[in-house]
Amino acid sequence: MLHINKLINDFFNEPKFEIPSVFGELKTEKGSDENGDWKKQTYQSKDGSLEIVTFYRSGVKNNEELQNLENDLKNAVNDHDFERAITLRDKIKSLKSEQDQISELEKSLDNAIDTEDFELAIELRDKLKTLRTK
Repeated sequence: MLHINKLINDFFNEPKFEIPSVFGELKTEKGSDENGDWKKQTYQSKDGSLEIVTFYRSGVKNNEELQNLENDLKNAVNDHDFERAITLRDKIKSLKSEQDQISELEKSLDNAIDTEDFELAIELRDKLKTLRTK
């Protein structure tokens, strides 16, 4: 059973693939807080001898970066450094756009996995990797 899960995770290189319930029980919790969206999955084997918990967040790094840029923008405006403010404003717009794209791609990836459209899941995974490494 662990071999199947490892192969699936290696294939998708993301912790988003849900283990089929035929191997045991899978509980999923999702939510949002000040640090971004989160998802927790707890898998327990039928006999209770194995429990796997995955927890991941999306957008945490970008939220911190965005807050720092917004603070820098306020400081630049207060200092009348408008050339720097222009650059910071453009970076903030770009980062917000990337966050929106990442959010939409994550939703599409979840849907592709749910519908077992793994070819699309591969494309979406690769797009997400590209956006996240910018």
